[in-house]
Amino acid sequence: MFSSLLYGLLLVAIGSLFATVSSNVRLARKSKLPIVLSPIDAVNPFWVLAQPLLLPLINNLPWGLGKWTRYNHRGWLFHDKFGMHVELGDAWMHLTPFTRTLYLADTAACQEVYKRKDDFRKPTHLFPFHVLANTGLEAELSFKEIEHPPKPTYSMTWSRASNTVRENMLLIAAIPSRILLSPLAPASWSKAGCAMTELRRYMAESLEKGRQNLSQESAGTGNLLSALVRSLGEAKEIATCQNEGSTATFSGLSRADALGDIYVFSLAGHETTGNALTFAIYLLAGHPELQAWVQEEIDSVYDDCNKSTYELFPRMKRCLAVMLETLRLFQSVIAVLKLTQKQQKLHINGREYSVPAKTMVVLNITAIHTHPKHWGKDSLVWRPSRWIKSSDNLTQTLGLRGDKKRWEDEELWQPEPGTFFPWSDGSRVCSDVLDSPFAGSQDMTGLN
Repeated sequence: MFSSLLYGLLLVAIGSLFATVSSNVRLARKSKLPIVLSPIDAVNPFWVLAQPLLLPLINNLPWGLGKWTRYNHRGWLFHDKFGMHVELGDAWMHLTPFTRTLYLADTAACQEVYKRKDDFRKPTHLFPFHVLANTGLEAELSFKEIEHPPKPTYSMTWSRASNTVRENMLLIAAIPSRILLSPLAPASWSKAGCAMTELRRYMAESLEKGRQNLSQESAGTGNLLSALVRSLGEAKEIATCQNEGSTATFSGLSRADALGDIYVFSLAGHETTGNALTFAIYLLAGHPELQAWVQEEIDSVYDDCNKSTYELFPRMKRCLAVMLETLRLFQSVIAVLKLTQKQQKLHINGREYSVPAKTMVVLNITAIHTHPKHWGKDSLVWRPSRWIKSSDNLTQTLGLRGDKKRWEDEELWQPEPGTFFPWSDGSRVCSDVLDSPFAGSQDMTGLN
């Protein structure tokens, strides 16, 4: 009796799976895009955890049975670069039993997706934290923390507390705060618990400051913090739907959500800058000739005038070129995810295609940043001089130390629209890396 029931449930499960796969394939074929099939979703929890053990075994299966792992292992987008798009085109569909994913590397289509934010939305279910200090959150952080003690009543500065929480993230997530702060807890646990407590206080203070500024309509209310305050679920908003003649209640973020967002924004600002500098230092260390190339510009700029460092940034084009080329190959955001709620039309390479509802759309930034059709045959080579107009190649700029007119005549090259967006794109993109002095010149000047 039990075995018959078990067999029956198994047949139902298999039938349901077959029906789901058939439906996925049918919908994908309507799009008329190339299709790739995989037996499991890339973000399946079991697959994510088991990859280190299973990948070597699956990749060694005969007759190419393990070929599907090319599109499903962690970091495959970064490692594959533009490879799949050369084989399948600027747009192709990846199907698993329960998901549909459209990968895009067509610049015009990607820009269209960014503009149509109501049609292509963020997949919020993939962001567990509910997703820069000064610009976004009005928290004034010092670069010389050791010279500035914590604020009164605090035991840590914001940056010290944030760094400690980041370094102990797994410990804080696994162990309740009351245990971390227990008198019997190890010193490292107590430090992590104290940092989390202090960071919560700082974030709550920022949130309260944002609420006060918004209520008083003070200057500087057009930032991330103000947006969080407006969305707080504590202050529910009643909106009248004039078209339907009814009222609807909208509950925004909860207080916990808002505090989580503040932490994520702070962490993102720290990590993206830190990663870019790490790769830039590593690459410069392996290219002494480029160190001399950058140093030549810095020496000439500082010898030429007595202006402040900030005023000199626009003249340091080689410094900025180093950071731009680093971000091109090692961008902070390798892909942007969007989700269709209903069927959408999308123009790809000048033709209109249909994108089914509930389809994940992946804007493949890594592929666009490295594709030879945008960046030439040496698209995978780290070559900062490609960003300088007067430098056709690096050899033309070396050995010219002291030639001030040389660097004064150089101009920063502007890539084609849609081919360079290392920190994503759209209405809420980070500072424009091509126009903002913050984009790396300050960091490179400090390194030299």
